[in-house]
Amino acid sequence: MFLPKNGTATSELEHFVVHPGGTKVIIEFEKCLGLDEGSFVYPRKVLKEHGNMSSATVLYVMDEFLRDEVYRKGEKGLISAMGPGFSSEFLLFKIQ
Repeated sequence: MFLPKNGTATSELEHFVVHPGGTKVIIEFEKCLGLDEGSFVYPRKVLKEHGNMSSATVLYVMDEFLRDEVYRKGEKGLISAMGPGFSSEFLLFKIQ
């Protein structure tokens, strides 16, 4: 619902900077977005190295994404964080 409400289709997104709530959460998130299992490289790396640190974990994923510089001007992406009590936040972004 979030993407259509914001006039965006999954196919328009090149990047996914998502909170790694756990391996099962990552797998289900990939399925929900129609991506191949293993597509979320940065969340898996952060989960392996740091574990789940609540919603702030997405900042570690963002750091990995920015360090790799795998993005180009005009590309779109989705940032997603999850916190305690099952709170979740979504943010669309476009590389400028």
